[in-house]
Amino acid sequence: MTPVARAGLPPETLKALHADIVKVLADPEIREQLDRQSMDVMASSPAEFAAAIRSEIEHWKQAVKESGARLG
Repeated sequence: MTPVARAGLPPETLKALHADIVKVLADPEIREQLDRQSMDVMASSPAEFAAAIRSEIEHWKQAVKESGARLG
């Protein structure tokens, strides 16, 4: 599960949302529930997550290009 917000979200809103998510994920009961669902909790900052998404886009863009796949 990865929360994603719209582009242009005010920085103070993003910061508050991130802080709330970190707080929830620190709860042992929540972590236990996620563990039972085989979910790994990996905390990162919004900037780190954005960089990871950009990296994934580039990776898959190249994979699609090399495969020759086309839409339509």
